[in-house]
Amino acid sequence: AFLERSGALGAVRRRMAGDASTRSYARLVIDGRSTILMNMPARTDTHLIYGGKSYLAAVHLAEDIVPFVAIGNGLHQRGFSTPEIFHTDLEAGFLISEDLGTEGVLAGTPPLPIDERYHAATDALVALHRDPLPALLPVPGHADYAMPAFDVDAMLIEVSLLIDWYLPHRDVAVTAAMRDGFQAMWRGLLDDALS
Repeated sequence: AFLERSGALGAVRRRMAGDASTRSYARLVIDGRSTILMNMPARTDTHLIYGGKSYLAAVHLAEDIVPFVAIGNGLHQRGFSTPEIFHTDLEAGFLISEDLGTEGVLAGTPPLPIDERYHAATDALVALHRDPLPALLPVPGHADYAMPAFDVDAMLIEVSLLIDWYLPHRDVAVTAAMRDGFQAMWRGLLDDALS
């Protein structure tokens, strides 16, 4: 129904590789023109494991497609090269966006960074930090999106994946002293970086 409403029902769909998320992607090709179909159904996580919060809530992961639309539109309006969003169904978790192509930031064998593209990415980050997005972003047809701050507690959960997941899978027993030292070291580093 979404493809029909978007005028893309007759498109040839080509599956794309996913990323480290619950999203899935396909290229939609009509008359030689390609767009991207994203499917991101709403997620819920009821396992309260981080101070009474789920992992999704504690690290501020998107639970639906709304943040993607809000931040993408906000960046696009500031002149950043983000995929323009043509059609959305926020409730179902679908969108069709501009296809920016298949070229990446690595080339050759073995793959090596393309310096100019890394420099351009760095310049974009500097520009974004000079003129950050507002904390409240409009979303057409939806309530404004309040962008959460990626605070030290959220960052600590992410860096703790090393001691919570990686080391145990490498048969390394993580002691309470190791955990406390690891957390203290990272809290100090992150506090310094954020200040």
